[in-house]
Amino acid sequence: MTRNYACGRVALGERNSFNFPLGWVTVDWQEADFTMQIDDTTTLPLPSGSQRIVYSAHMFEHVEQSALEQLLREVHRILAPRGAMRIEVPDAERLIAAYRNDDRMVLDYFRRDREYVCRELGLGEEYLDDHLTPLGVIANHIDRGRGDSRRLSVPVYAPKAEFDRRLAQGIDALNDWAQSLKTELQRTSGGHANAMTFDRLASALKKAGFSDVRRAAFGVTTIPGLRLGRGVRRLYDSVPEQQERAFYSLYVEAFA
Repeated sequence: MTRNYACGRVALGERNSFNFPLGWVTVDWQEADFTMQIDDTTTLPLPSGSQRIVYSAHMFEHVEQSALEQLLREVHRILAPRGAMRIEVPDAERLIAAYRNDDRMVLDYFRRDREYVCRELGLGEEYLDDHLTPLGVIANHIDRGRGDSRRLSVPVYAPKAEFDRRLAQGIDALNDWAQSLKTELQRTSGGHANAMTFDRLASALKKAGFSDVRRAAFGVTTIPGLRLGRGVRRLYDSVPEQQERAFYSLYVEAFA
């Protein structure tokens, strides 16, 4: 089926091979209706004021801050008046709280992923330490693995005492430090490159021109015309948010 480029709905960071609903235009670095790299010169190939809804799930954390600010300006440009964007990202504040409160449900979930990475890449047991949960979600790089096709998200590493010291300096300083731990090659691998919190994201959205920024929740939206879930309309237009990510995700909706 040919996608309708005038449908007024854009999915950022979704490929056609991901089986995203057919009633949306997809934008990603490959296998999408529009393929492009996101950087601080990004221009979305859509007319100003032409779209009603933009959706993005677990993409913004892969975009460095200057590129993210440019992308949000472009999203605001292509949205019609009172058009809206829904964003889902890993919640750095929630993961930091899990570390501080020794929340084993959250910490063990991410530890299991790191156990797999350690086995595949031969990394030491220090990569299983709990402070690597928030640190590794804030900054990681992609490794293609050894002998399989799975993309491995490899956290940056620093000792716990150094992480705690940087954490005390605030989320912005923590993010800058965490990103500095990556090599240049790791920076270009497509891993996580930005700490996502409500305040950081809301500030960037307002700077881009959005006047109304709201916290949202899994499966619940205030955006007219946006359907969430896996019901009978899933194939065409209902966005299938993943419940297994809800416990560590931040949901934000912003109106132009």
